[in-house]
Amino acid sequence: MEGKVIWFFGRPCAGKTSLANSVKNELLAQGVKTISFDGDELRKGINKDLGFSIADRQENIRRAAELAALFARKGYRVVCSFVTPTEAIREMVHQIIGHALTMVFVSTPLEVCMARDTKGHYKKAQAGELANFTGITSPFEEPRNMALAIDCGMLSLEEATQGCMEHLLKDLRD
Repeated sequence: MEGKVIWFFGRPCAGKTSLANSVKNELLAQGVKTISFDGDELRKGINKDLGFSIADRQENIRRAAELAALFARKGYRVVCSFVTPTEAIREMVHQIIGHALTMVFVSTPLEVCMARDTKGHYKKAQAGELANFTGITSPFEEPRNMALAIDCGMLSLEEATQGCMEHLLKDLRD
């Protein structure tokens, strides 16, 4: 059985990782063979040689997409959480993963993301102290192509998870 890749993307502090982990836990609870990849986790290991320039972000996502595609071919549901800031990078993900990909835009508004920022990255970026921060000193392009958009600023984690699971139910039967 071919697996699937569920790719959560959006601005920093949008709630991507929380939502991805919640969806992963729901899938596991249903007995679905599931693995997850998160941008912060991969940057501690396989991608620790990369910075935050657009070229490094693209390479970060390329490596993650290749890993996700590999696990999907082995029958896993792969839950990914990455900023994935530009349409060109998102298109690259589509090209690598193909029809097994479901893109979920975590569309939390910038103001909510900034209010959630416990590390102070948005303030540092606005003050010119942090270069290449997505949405402030580095671009974040609104998506044109996604399977689902979830606003984690308007919905509770439980509501957002339920919305994702309802959309993904058809994939569980494949």
